[in-house]
Amino acid sequence: MNNADSRGNFVTIEDIEEAAENIGGYVTRSPLIFSPYFSDKTGKEVYLKAEIFQPTRVFKLRGIVNKLQSLRDAEMVVTASSGNHGLSLAYASKIFRKKARIFVPEWANPDKVKAITSFGAEVTVGGDSYEAANAQAVKYSTEVDAEFIHPFEDPYVIAGQGTIGLEIFEDKPEIDTVVVPVGGGGLISGISTALKSLNPGIRVVGVQSENNPTSVNAYYGKEINGEIRESIADGLITKMASRVTMEIIKRNVESMVTVKEEEIEKSLISLLKNDHFLVEPSGAAPLASLLNGSSIDSRSNKVAVILSGGNINIGYLKKLLQMEIP
Repeated sequence: MNNADSRGNFVTIEDIEEAAENIGGYVTRSPLIFSPYFSDKTGKEVYLKAEIFQPTRVFKLRGIVNKLQSLRDAEMVVTASSGNHGLSLAYASKIFRKKARIFVPEWANPDKVKAITSFGAEVTVGGDSYEAANAQAVKYSTEVDAEFIHPFEDPYVIAGQGTIGLEIFEDKPEIDTVVVPVGGGGLISGISTALKSLNPGIRVVGVQSENNPTSVNAYYGKEINGEIRESIADGLITKMASRVTMEIIKRNVESMVTVKEEEIEKSLISLLKNDHFLVEPSGAAPLASLLNGSSIDSRSNKVAVILSGGNINIGYLKKLLQMEIP
């Protein structure tokens, strides 16, 4: 893998094309599906890139498989995760016959933690934030001489996520706007790198919850106080902005927007009721930005939305289904 091209890019289109070859046979080529409901609501042609059909029901598997392909000789891998990254690593580690230990924050989704252990990985609670869990994971990996895999500050992981951008362009090159949920930024970094390399005129927009706008604030140069507020979109929570991914985001992404928690919930239910897809709140955040108009404008005609994951907490889903949401 080329860690940087002549312009200093962390990941290149060649890396992403190589990743597409590496993950073949392990990862689903997710469908890009036209949404009559969201098209009608926005006045645009809206297409759903359904990463909920991955074996782990989340996009994270792409980056993990690409990374593990580069670690064929490693016996043990370690990471920190709020849920989906750890779930994907646990699943892939079983396939590649590696031991895995996942450090999670105290507020990690219990259903995701249970799924992680079901694939044979060991789970350790590593503090009250992702950053605390990450610090413990790094320390542990050094102590036991295991390979540490960062959820988003890794060129193999970013390149793997970038294969989503390749697929969007191959399936529908006339797409002019792509809306992506943002946590640490690995997903939007990979997708934007692929798409901007293939079509420099395409618009890429990032979305975060208003409760935890860390990456959005960093993008616009605003102060980051490091406070973590409770959010239904647990996959988009980060205490600190990533220097690595933010550099890519600032280069490739046209805008970053936030959505309210109640807007995420309404979009989640609207998707389930009208298009019959079940996503977790983090995956519904881009849809919320379509409905409130923050991610699209007069330049947007054909829009792709990344449905990043479908690992929703069952208890939360039961509560949500009782709500009166049109």
